[in-house]
Amino acid sequence: MGHDWLGGLFTGVVVAIGMWLVLPRITGRATSRRLNELAEGDGLGPTGPARLVADGQGLHETVAGIAISVPWARVARIDETDGHVFVFIGPNAALIVPKTTPDVAPMLAEIRSGVGAGS
Repeated sequence: MGHDWLGGLFTGVVVAIGMWLVLPRITGRATSRRLNELAEGDGLGPTGPARLVADGQGLHETVAGIAISVPWARVARIDETDGHVFVFIGPNAALIVPKTTPDVAPMLAEIRSGVGAGS
């Protein structure tokens, strides 16, 4: 009975390693499947070529003939990956700027300064 903790420790380590190896694959597949379902049902919102303009009032985006304007005070945060900048305008809504966009550096500088001024 003195070595029961050793069996528990071993079981815990095996389960943790199993979850570490398997869980990312399961969640990745589930996320991919859900995004595909959303895309098929137009749940991703408008997609396609976009035009994003930043000015003193906020951000203005036109996508697929749909125009939206967001005041600086509504910009919640900015997150970046290697390829994109996500300008969050709500908990689950973001304007997505590919870093391959021509003249992206000045636009991002303007967005960052606008976010600071609108807070």
